[in-house]
Amino acid sequence: MPNSEPPSILAHAGSTSTALVGIQFAKASGFTVIETCSPHNFDHVRTAGANAVFDYGSPPCASDIKALTKNELRYAWDCMGSGEDLCIAAMTDAMPATYVTINPRSSASCPSRKKMVDIHGVIAYDILGDDYIWNGKPRSPSPDYRDFLQSFFDRCYGELENETIKPLRFFVNKKGSGLSGALKGLDELRAGNVSAARLVYTL
Repeated sequence: MPNSEPPSILAHAGSTSTALVGIQFAKASGFTVIETCSPHNFDHVRTAGANAVFDYGSPPCASDIKALTKNELRYAWDCMGSGEDLCIAAMTDAMPATYVTINPRSSASCPSRKKMVDIHGVIAYDILGDDYIWNGKPRSPSPDYRDFLQSFFDRCYGELENETIKPLRFFVNKKGSGLSGALKGLDELRAGNVSAARLVYTL
C-alpha cells in the first residue's frame, strides 16, 4: 500500500526571506515543512506555514528532526549556506536524499556516512541561465534554469492573486529615510538586529 503521508522537507535558517517564501511554496506543493531558526522567530515561522520548528542552536536538533521524520527525511534546503552538517545529519541514511544550499559546495565535502546525499549549490543568478563570475571563477548555469524561471513566474502570479503566497513583512525607513537611513539599516543587518523581515527605504 503506498505511503499516503506527504513528503517532508527541512529548511535551515527558516526566518530568512528565502526560507519564508520557500515555506509557502513548499506547503502549496504538498510538503510537510520542517524549519530551523532561533526560538524568538518560532511563532513567525509557524505563521508562514511551518509544520514543525526546531532551534538550530540546540545540540540535539539534528537527532530530534531525524526522530520526528522517522529517518525518512529526503530533502533539505539550506537557506543560510552554513547548515550543511546539521542538515545532512538530520537526513535519512536509509535511502538516497538531496541537500540544496545557497552556497555552492562540492559533493566531496559530504561525510562518508552520507554518500547517498546528492549535494547541489544553487545561486540566485543561476536562474537567469547566463554565464557569470562568482568568487573569481566562471559559472555556466544550465539553460534549463531560464525555462524554469518563466514557468515559476507564471505560477507566482496566480499564487499571489489567490493569496496562497503572501509577501514578507517589512520595515519602512528603519533608522531614517534616504541613503543615510539605508546605510544605518545595513549596520542593523550586520549587527543582527533585523530578523524575519525586509528593510525598505524611501529616497
